[in-house]
Amino acid sequence: MARLERKLGLRRREVKVSVVRSAFRPVLIGCLIALFTYVSIQAAALVAAGDEAYFYRSNDRYPWWAAGAARYDKVVQALIPVFRLLGPTGVAIVGCLAVFACLAALVDQVRRRPVLITLSRSRYRGVAQR
Repeated sequence: MARLERKLGLRRREVKVSVVRSAFRPVLIGCLIALFTYVSIQAAALVAAGDEAYFYRSNDRYPWWAAGAARYDKVVQALIPVFRLLGPTGVAIVGCLAVFACLAALVDQVRRRPVLITLSRSRYRGVAQR
């Protein structure tokens, strides 16, 4: 690695960061996954009850301000069979496993020494400073 740093003219720095900053990303991702899990459970409950028509409106006419909404139709069409297969309970189990993985990443981030490694160009081309 040192040879590559010298060849590219980069300088490596290790900066200590706070525990809060290192834990922010796993907490944010875990909250987003929990929100997606909640919405997916509600959608799977609709599909299980047979209210698929309310979950997925298959009209081809979107208002001009929602022109980009048509691209999500294929995503929804792909999720409906998954919701049928797993059901609300299966979706909840898969979502909880994903949230627990985020919690494990959070514990790992907090227990390790929070260090941010940066690579920057050195002042002298081809010579890395120490």
